[in-house]
Parts: sequence; C-alpha cells; structure tokens
Amino acid sequence: MLPNLKAEMMRQNLTCKIVGAEIGKKSEWIENRIQGKATMPVGEALKIRKKFFPKLPFEYLFSNEVILPNFKEEN
Repeated sequence: MLPNLKAEMMRQNLTCKIVGAEIGKKSEWIENRIQGKATMPVGEALKIRKKFFPKLPFEYLFSNEVILPNFKEEN
C-alpha cells in the first residue's frame, strides 16, 4: 500500500487515470500499486515523482507506511 502517494494525489486532484496516462499505464495498474496488490517498479515511481511531485522526497511518496508530511520541500 502506498498511502502517502494516494494522499498527495488527492491533494492535487490527480486520478489514477491521469497518473497512469503520463507513464503509459492503465488506471487499474496504478490502483493496484497504491492498494498494495502489486509492487511499484522503481522506474515508474521515478517517473511519477518527476512529473507530479518533484519537490517531495521519494522515500515519503513510496513508503508503505503513513508518514505525516512535516518535512521541508527539496529545492
């Protein structure tokens, strides 16, 4: 499960369809990774971070545990 990625997507009103389209995957593919039904390949995770969340730490976005976003944005 990727709860932090899901939360950040919600904050930016991003759907799995939007994110999936950007990396060439179907919305179901993204949903399965967020729900923990399958693992997120590092390459796809890097694409998602670069396109939608470049200022957020990778470790935060793709953690399997809920992390409160009390960090400073990267420059």
